[in-house]
Amino acid sequence: MQLPLYAPKSYWNLTEEEKSKICNGCGAKDGIKVPDTIYGLSIKIACDIHL
Repeated sequence: MQLPLYAPKSYWNLTEEEKSKICNGCGAKDGIKVPDTIYGLSIKIACDIHL
């Protein structure tokens, strides 16, 4: 079962190029590296939403 992700409409309207400039997955851009997975499942999109 896949649950919907809620994000501002502006996030869903970004192009892949725009997302690559401002989204970096989980953790701070230049800070501690945090895995983009939980129990082997990718949570990268959820992390990208929370810029």
